[in-house]
Order: sequence, then structure tokens, then C-alpha cells
Amino acid sequence: MTCSDDFSSGHTVSAALAGYVSRTFVKSQEVASSHLRAYFDQPLEFSRYLAAERLIEDAKPRQEQRAEVLTALVQAMVAGPAAPLPPTDVNGQQPRA
Repeated sequence: MTCSDDFSSGHTVSAALAGYVSRTFVKSQEVASSHLRAYFDQPLEFSRYLAAERLIEDAKPRQEQRAEVLTALVQAMVAGPAAPLPPTDVNGQQPRA
């Protein structure tokens, strides 16, 4: 084995390790970002439920209608928010990975 072989195999190992570390870091950042987004979205989601409840109270529906609307509201709360849309650029196109 020559010195240049050792040098190139060292670069190969370094490149593989750098790729692994980079990919792991990016995955970690994506998970942290989704948790942070959920943390900040929760108060907004809760305020929507409170607004819906106030609208129901202001509308003064009949008891049967009120029960139906509240059932639908509770089902929406249990189902949780819809999945977020993928990010887009200013032209509405999804960025390339």
C-alpha cells in the first residue's frame, strides 16, 4: 500500500463520516423544528376552539343543534390539526431537496 492509497482511503472515511454526521444533524434539526412548531401552534389551535365555542353560544341554537355542533367540534379537537403543507417558495413551487 502506498502513501497515496492511505491518503485516499483516509479521505473516503472522512467523507463518509462527515456525511453521516451532517445527515444526523439535519434529521435532528427537522425533529426539533417540528416539535417547536407544534408547541407554538397549540395556543392558536386552542383559540380557534374557544372562538367556535363562543360562536355557538352567540348563535343560541336549539338544544339538538347545539349537541350536533358540539359533537362535531369535539371530534375535530380529538382528530387534531391537519398535516402542515410542504414549504413552497415565492412562486408556489416546492424547493428541491
